[in-house]
Amino acid sequence: MARIRFPSYFPIGNCIKSSEQQSFGPETLHNTLATLEQIMEVYWRVKKWRIENTLLGLSVERYNWPTQDNPPDTEEKLVCGALSEFDPGNSYIGFDISSGELGSFGTILNGFLSVLGFVPAIYDIDKPINFYMGVYIELAYIAQDEPSIVYQGLSFNPLGFGAGGFKVPIKLSEATINVPMFYDASDPTYRPATHFKIEAIEWWPYEDEDGNAIYDTATGLPL
Repeated sequence: MARIRFPSYFPIGNCIKSSEQQSFGPETLHNTLATLEQIMEVYWRVKKWRIENTLLGLSVERYNWPTQDNPPDTEEKLVCGALSEFDPGNSYIGFDISSGELGSFGTILNGFLSVLGFVPAIYDIDKPINFYMGVYIELAYIAQDEPSIVYQGLSFNPLGFGAGGFKVPIKLSEATINVPMFYDASDPTYRPATHFKIEAIEWWPYEDEDGNAIYDTATGLPL
């Protein structure tokens, strides 16, 4: 069974690229600072996530894998990654937890949530201790029709919304990654979707040579 036990095993080049190869910052998909260990947990060790709208008390659960109806049944498949249909020959690592249920977060009208993170992470060659997770989050839904209140958020800033307005937490076994989010603060009909959170709820065991689990599947902590 495949095992990831030390950060030095992270495959530089395919699963993580340098800032010479890929830019990072608010106008890219790489605007979320995380440690290498956190990125490894997000991409490889988490098996299932819960996406929750705490304002409405609603949530959905998603496998840490691009195809929800065909999740990997071994850690080896997760570590080796999914071959991308958009970029043949490149292996993209898990973490696609999109919600296809448009009504899950309060409305069937203009309700949308997407969380994608299957692009390689980036490290800053000028500050090698800085790593940026490849994640894309888009939130948009109408909380009430009259007057219309739209909750919104983007994890990148291609439209020049200004400084990040809020953060979406990704809760891991022992840490939380905060994803910078942007929204149109100049329009009073838009409000920041601050009541969303993403939480890991199941982890892979990563068995040793004797078949003993290395991680607790309920907490993600080492056994």
